[in-house]
Amino acid sequence: MLRQMSLRAIVALGLLVAATGAERFAYFAVRAFIAIDMSRSERMSAAAIGTTFTIVSIGIVVAMFAGALLILALGVRRTVAFGPLVAALGLSVAALGGPVLVAWSVGSIGAGVFRVCPFALAAEILGAETTDPDAWKLQSHARSFMRFAAFAATSHVAMNVCAFMAAPLAGALYDRGGCALAFGCAAAAAFVAAICSVSAAQLGMTGRAAPGVRSPVGDPYRAPAQAPAPRDAPASMKPLAGAAVLGCVAGAFAVGQAMIAGGFTDLAVKDVARLYAIGSGASVILSALVTAIVLIAALAGSSRGPLPLFGGGLAIAGFGFLVRAFAGPYFSAAAAAAGLAAFGEAVLPIGTAYAALALRGRASGLVLSGWFAVGSIATMLGSPLAFTGVRTSLLVLVGLGCVAAGIAMAALGRTLHRAWFAPPPA
Repeated sequence: MLRQMSLRAIVALGLLVAATGAERFAYFAVRAFIAIDMSRSERMSAAAIGTTFTIVSIGIVVAMFAGALLILALGVRRTVAFGPLVAALGLSVAALGGPVLVAWSVGSIGAGVFRVCPFALAAEILGAETTDPDAWKLQSHARSFMRFAAFAATSHVAMNVCAFMAAPLAGALYDRGGCALAFGCAAAAAFVAAICSVSAAQLGMTGRAAPGVRSPVGDPYRAPAQAPAPRDAPASMKPLAGAAVLGCVAGAFAVGQAMIAGGFTDLAVKDVARLYAIGSGASVILSALVTAIVLIAALAGSSRGPLPLFGGGLAIAGFGFLVRAFAGPYFSAAAAAAGLAAFGEAVLPIGTAYAALALRGRASGLVLSGWFAVGSIATMLGSPLAFTGVRTSLLVLVGLGCVAAGIAMAALGRTLHRAWFAPPPA
């Protein structure tokens, strides 16, 4: 039932990957020059710019929940293109000479609304690929988790690559044509994201015959007889509880990651630049490796859940936090910590798969918004803590927590998957 995916579904998921990449390109294209423009054109101080960024970041988190509520009310197919269209319209205002801060704020709100939509739609597309009358079995089937992990990991790589490409391109356009040209490029990318999203929704959710419908071969004048719909059993809440546990661990990782990404006051400026390059390079390489692993497993029809891989990456990242806690002014130790922490970031998309499949239907958007909000809020909390006196002790605490939880999930992954994510219907 789940061994073979239709070409239609594969193409639809590919379009969603393209949409996530295009949307991230639009967002980070603006991030590349907006602070400089606020300083030059708006005459804003560094403190005012920082406050503006914080307010916009909080607005993005609120917009994610707004996107989840839209999914709950209208369905993901009607919502998936709303976010990038809002972003494109907002960015177009600045491209036509409108107020830059308003355009950036509207564009960021659109990005927040869109954040959960591709993953909610991917869950719906994967759900349409099963003919099993018991809908809850889609959640419990390990192959569905592996397939969603493959989609989430591929999207993660696409977003990182497009964000990396956006900064130098937008900077060059800003130098040549100012805000109008740079915002125009970002708006075009957002429109591309909207087009890919609509195409994925139409392609992935059409052409699927309902189970139990028979063709009226013997009597062309009679309507096809509808088989009685199977009665859905109440869904178990254990997958939601399991996703909450994974979210707590991922939030602890985000705090530690934010702390080692900042707080380099004990290193030279040239070493900090090298350290960012090492961390970014390791993240890209490891994310590509994890993506290759889950893609191969998904294509091979693996019946194993990806939870052990998720735990292994977090355990290695926890060791990285411990190394950074005691690294001091030594560049080699700090570089090793950054490289080890990149393992955790590489496996985070696997956690997204478990969050997306924790609940069926439209409610999955609420779980996804909570999952992404935990990471965003934890990052906002961890960044300032890197410059306080509790940095070392907190890094040790977070590191030990990630190591312990990661080892438990790596060693007992199959057992935990069955207990949390494959329970029988209540």
